[in-house]
Amino acid sequence: PHESKTEELVLDITVHKQGKKKFYASINNVTLQTKALRENFINHQKMDVIFNSIAGYGIFSLDAKGNVDSWNQSASTTLGLNQPEAIGQHYANILNMEMEKAQTLLKMAEYCGWIAFQTPIQEEKSSNETILSVIRDNNDCIAGFSVITKAC
Repeated sequence: PHESKTEELVLDITVHKQGKKKFYASINNVTLQTKALRENFINHQKMDVIFNSIAGYGIFSLDAKGNVDSWNQSASTTLGLNQPEAIGQHYANILNMEMEKAQTLLKMAEYCGWIAFQTPIQEEKSSNETILSVIRDNNDCIAGFSVITKAC
C-alpha cells in the first residue's frame, strides 16, 4: 500500500486598494518561511527545556559587552541571585570580580574561543569553576558569551 503524504501549502494574500473602486491582490507562497519559523520555535523550546533542567550548573549568557541577557534556573541556586536581579548586570558583579579582570577574561575568551577560571564564593572557603565561551555570528563578529559555572 502506498502511504499518501500531504504537504501543507501556506499562502499570504495581500489586498491593495488602487483608486476608489479598484483593488488588486497578490498571493505569495510562504510555506518555507512558515516551516522555518515553526522549526525554529520547536528548537527554541527544546533548548529552553535543556537549559533550565540542568541541575548544579549555573548557565547564563552575556551580550557582547558582558551584561547578563539570559539566566537558567540553576544559576539562581548556584550564584544566589534570581533572574530579575541578574539580567542586565555585568557578569563581573555576578561573579564578584574586579571589572578589569572581567574585561581581560572576555578578551581572552574572544581570542581563544573559551577560557576556564575560578572565582571565590563570598563568605565561603570554596570557589566556582567557570567556563566563559565566545559566541560569534555568521560574520564572525562577537554576538555575546556563554557562561557555565559550578560550585567546587
